[in-house]
Amino acid sequence: MMPPRKKDARVRPTPEAHPAIERAGKGKFPLTPLWERGEAMQYAYPRKGPLVRRGTRMHILDTIRGRRSIRRYEDRPVPGELLDQLLQAVRWAPSGGNTQPWEVVEIRDPALKEALQNTVATTNPGRRAVVEAPVLLAVCGKVRIPETYRHDVTTKFGDWWFMFHLGVAAQNLCLTAHALGLGTLMVGFFDHDRAKEILGVPEGYEVVVLIPVGYPAKVPSAPPRRELREFVHKDTFRSPA
Repeated sequence: MMPPRKKDARVRPTPEAHPAIERAGKGKFPLTPLWERGEAMQYAYPRKGPLVRRGTRMHILDTIRGRRSIRRYEDRPVPGELLDQLLQAVRWAPSGGNTQPWEVVEIRDPALKEALQNTVATTNPGRRAVVEAPVLLAVCGKVRIPETYRHDVTTKFGDWWFMFHLGVAAQNLCLTAHALGLGTLMVGFFDHDRAKEILGVPEGYEVVVLIPVGYPAKVPSAPPRRELREFVHKDTFRSPA
């Protein structure tokens, strides 16, 4: 007869065991303390919501479906350990030819955030989040990287192909934030040249998107999505049904 199986200690660690995970019960959205150990990655995420269950790993599709654009944030600091995980997600984003054209400016200074808020139009619903979130990340891209593969293949999109790479990196960041119980918002409509001047970004680089990061104070419902039949084409392109 086999001895009883011991309970896996990784399932319910104490909050002190991992400083990157906040204690459950703090704030409006308590977190389930999960674990990162060995090759298995587990994250803390809100218990509430139809897409996740307490004590389970968050499936990648649950993460994608559950992410929201957060425009209101709690007055609560983001631990450096969690922010480092977001930046690691950027680091491991794919890019053509492994060019890795991204640069990220981490902004916590209230005066700088206020100056950047002034580059966002007053009609932009994300304007408040720029100063309300405890951390603001400015994702910048290096331009004039030769968009060739082995020096003999190029694309018609030229230098601006770097925007695609930055979009992938930004999505990595936002999905990881959601998996860690944090909210984000991609702010893309602002005075990019003025933001570049405020942040001291040198020539050869552009400020592409501002991403507030923090604990959500309000989570919106999911917006409508097109059905697969409306955008999936078989073999050749056709008009959506």
